[in-house]
Amino acid sequence: MSLLRLPFIIGAAAGFHVSVTAPVEAPAAHERVKASLTEVMLQLSIHLATIMKSILWAGVAAETTATISFHLADDRVPGFVRSLRGLPTQSPSTVFAIASTCALAGGLIRLWCYRTLGRFFTFQLSIREDHSIITTGPYSYVRHPSYTGLLMCCAGILMMHSSPGAWMRDSGMQLELVRWTAWTWALIICAAMFGTLRRLKEEDGIMQQAFGEQWEIWAKKVKYLLVPGLY
Repeated sequence: MSLLRLPFIIGAAAGFHVSVTAPVEAPAAHERVKASLTEVMLQLSIHLATIMKSILWAGVAAETTATISFHLADDRVPGFVRSLRGLPTQSPSTVFAIASTCALAGGLIRLWCYRTLGRFFTFQLSIREDHSIITTGPYSYVRHPSYTGLLMCCAGILMMHSSPGAWMRDSGMQLELVRWTAWTWALIICAAMFGTLRRLKEEDGIMQQAFGEQWEIWAKKVKYLLVPGLY
């Protein structure tokens, strides 16, 4: 196993950790918008964030341990660690490297959004006291850059661990507990990505209703939702 893989898997996990960790406390009940069915489902995945992060870091720890153990003499490696080795994996493939970089970049975009919005960035749809529209930083390019970052991160993580040569795909999935945990984790992530896409228009509608002409002026200037020039 190549040690070159470790910075990629650790960086991607760090990006995911940032992406699903709320930067501020949840808004008060009177500040929250009445939740739709999509929002209820999305909030369920948010409540599972701590578990999702723990599972991902456990996978990172397992792969890191297995990778390092390949470079040690067998008599220095405990039996349970040898069971994690599975098949020797190659150096990072192009897909693996691109996917992990995408996940890390997504986390950095989310962090940029957290710092730009400050107390207005909540994981629950809400209009806070003294709320105002922020049109600087990433919000001068697209209307929902934090969702761009989240989708990049989630897609990157899924692609990275399912790419040819990935430990999770070639070795980890041979262990029944790991296999079932990984599939459940991936399904929750896919559901969260779907909910995020559904949330775009809903959030725009809430902002338009709350800020009226101010939002409309900004929406005319910043036309795209996620990707400048594309969508």
